[in-house]
Amino acid sequence: MNDNFAYRFPFPIKVLVAEDNEMNKLLVTSVLSNWGLEYSVASNGNEAVNLMQQYDFDVILMDIQMPEKDGIEATIDIRNFWDERKKNIPIIALTANAVKGEEQKYFDVGMNGFLTKPFKEKELFELIETTIQQHQTKYSPNKRNAETTMQNIGKHYNLSLIEELMSGNRESVKMIVQTFVQSIPPSVIAMQDACDAKNWLETAKNAHSLKANVDTLQMHIIHNDVKTIEINGKQGIDLESIPALVSKVKTVIEETIMQLKQEFDLK
Repeated sequence: MNDNFAYRFPFPIKVLVAEDNEMNKLLVTSVLSNWGLEYSVASNGNEAVNLMQQYDFDVILMDIQMPEKDGIEATIDIRNFWDERKKNIPIIALTANAVKGEEQKYFDVGMNGFLTKPFKEKELFELIETTIQQHQTKYSPNKRNAETTMQNIGKHYNLSLIEELMSGNRESVKMIVQTFVQSIPPSVIAMQDACDAKNWLETAKNAHSLKANVDTLQMHIIHNDVKTIEINGKQGIDLESIPALVSKVKTVIEETIMQLKQEFDLK
């Protein structure tokens, strides 16, 4: 298993990045993009609090030293929200301050973990994974569902929707999976061929045909990519971004097929 493969999240995680330094901002958001995660960026503590009030996120990466309102002050504001889900969101401190004992301040205001900058990709991934797992175990009304979600890390798909529709019948689920494995490659090849030929309308058409399958298997890491390929191809906008998105979608689907074949012992 290569590193990029290991850093995939198969379920939707929306990250709020609170960071004022442009280089650090680019580094963090580039890593999140490589993992296929959605994110929003706040350049100071006030913006972070405002975004939290307006939108739902699953974890915050909070810089400590920011203008207007620092990370500690922003965390205190968030922990005082009335909304139970928002006030209890996992918050990870990202700090350049490596002074011994400083970390206790972060925990005292309700942060869930911290990393000292510069950090390694593996460290960030593992801390997000662990922090979300602990959060789900503590706040999920169904602990078993939280544990099942975390067991899916490393997979590009989540079969819970299909399993629910099939009333948990493993053989029925396997039939659906086998249909996906057999039917999806031609659409992927057609999309890649159309993209190579710069036939953007045809590329968009094939992306549209993939969308339902991607959503049914809850392949959240490419949901937005498939949607963007379709919209941009149809409207003829930002066409230079399409080849990279097509390549990513193709790679993820190929890896998904291998994962499904392994899980269901398919040829």
